[in-house]
Amino acid sequence: MVSHYPEKPKNKRKPQRYRWVVPILVLAMGVALALFSASYQEPYEYEASATELYHTAMRLQAQGQYEASIDVFTQSIAMDKGFTDMFYVDRGVSYAYLGEDDLAQADYLHTLNYINDTFDEVVSDPHFTIADYYNNRGYTYIMLGDYEKAIADLDRAIAIEPDYAYAYNNRGRAYFYLGDMEQALTDHNRSQELDSGNNFVYKWRGHLYFELGSYDLALADYQRYETIMGGLQPWMAEQIDMMEDALENSPQVREFGMYE
Repeated sequence: MVSHYPEKPKNKRKPQRYRWVVPILVLAMGVALALFSASYQEPYEYEASATELYHTAMRLQAQGQYEASIDVFTQSIAMDKGFTDMFYVDRGVSYAYLGEDDLAQADYLHTLNYINDTFDEVVSDPHFTIADYYNNRGYTYIMLGDYEKAIADLDRAIAIEPDYAYAYNNRGRAYFYLGDMEQALTDHNRSQELDSGNNFVYKWRGHLYFELGSYDLALADYQRYETIMGGLQPWMAEQIDMMEDALENSPQVREFGMYE
């Protein structure tokens, strides 16, 4: 049978024009590999900053994981002595939830002393504004139970930054503890208007509504808090159970007014 394709030539030398191509390619690959090996470094291991650890600790605290939050607060504080001294007060809150009142008090006082000792240097601190210092000291006074001093500092923070949502929320807490529920609600509402993603306002306004018997409103705020933070603190969950039980068994609870 006759092939339709010509046979390959036998014993015929290949053209010589490309005989150096392969050696050159091999050499180039060797050089590239050597350069890569010389410049190669182990993959970079990401290390969280003190601020990132702080926010992690605050989320753990918000979810009721107090012991874990203390561990992370402590790591954060150890990373950058100076502005992280402001974090002691929040670690103290976790200690307080665990019933470690002496440790909590020590942390509150540490932050208060730090603020008072460094107040004149606030203008050179890149982490905080003057309003931050007044807000943080006011918050610390709340933890120490000195609500009048807290309000005085929070008034200053708001005077400097009229849109300071956290300062309004903190001042609302101080008014709550002093029994001025109407002013407390006004401040919490203003905080929520300024920053609808502020989880703290839903926590503390919800607690205010709970104390006033406005259970529907309290439940709505606690549910919003849980959505933002991914969990609830145990005391909040207990209040939710109480409110849901009350609403189920005593529908007239829904009729309670804010100041009746």
